[in-house]
Amino acid sequence: LSANRELLYLTPIVPAMTGNGLAMRGWLFVKAASVDFTVRTVVVPVAGNSRIPPHSRTAVVGLPDARQVVAALPALLARPAWRDRLGRASPLPPAARAAPATMANAVVTAAGARPGTPVHVARAYLLPLAVAVAEQLRSPWASADLDDDDQQLADVAGRPDEALAYARLLQVFGPLFERLAVAGSGDAR
Repeated sequence: LSANRELLYLTPIVPAMTGNGLAMRGWLFVKAASVDFTVRTVVVPVAGNSRIPPHSRTAVVGLPDARQVVAALPALLARPAWRDRLGRASPLPPAARAAPATMANAVVTAAGARPGTPVHVARAYLLPLAVAVAEQLRSPWASADLDDDDQQLADVAGRPDEALAYARLLQVFGPLFERLAVAGSGDAR
């Protein structure tokens, strides 16, 4: 466990006791993790609602526009590991492109997280951003909650290119996490 007993939780929607399943799952995660950690939640509003409940340790980071991503990308690509990762994973799924790894500094700043803070992320499309955040924080570990099989969902919806993008994303970024939580045994395979 982290010596500072903090945990940065990166999620695409504000955790809430009611609402959609993703918001409620996030609320349950924060509640459970709060037993052992001071949870600092940062919402990257790819999935919607960004209203912050009063008295919460939640921050919202706005999504960058294309100009901001293009301006920040050269610094990320100057790092050989990132050049390799993005080369193997590209093109990323649309939701991952909406919340790119270039946002890491904004997330860390919004969280007020200290070096050594571990990271937990909800949703596959935030994996690249979570890796960048964990690297910036020199996190001792990072974990991810992959509550949906995004590849299968895209395939069933008739979006084969997006399904392949999720397969690449998980193949490249999944192994960089200490633990991955999945929804079922089929997902685990």
